[in-house]
Amino acid sequence: MSNEEKFTHSKRFDEFFKSIGVKRYKRTSVVCDDKTIKTLWAAIIVNGHAKEYTQFLLSIVENSLAQ
Repeated sequence: MSNEEKFTHSKRFDEFFKSIGVKRYKRTSVVCDDKTIKTLWAAIIVNGHAKEYTQFLLSIVENSLAQ
């Protein structure tokens, strides 16, 4: 599993939403350079949980470094 997959797979998102006590969001569309993509990360930002998600990821990194 690549580093990106280690932190952004579906199970991780489920763990995050459970940790903050909210129902999982649907993906949100983002337009960049005339391309539209749907991403769960954008939904997290739009719903005001970017700080919590960043802290969640940092805790995973710290735990993996401690092992």
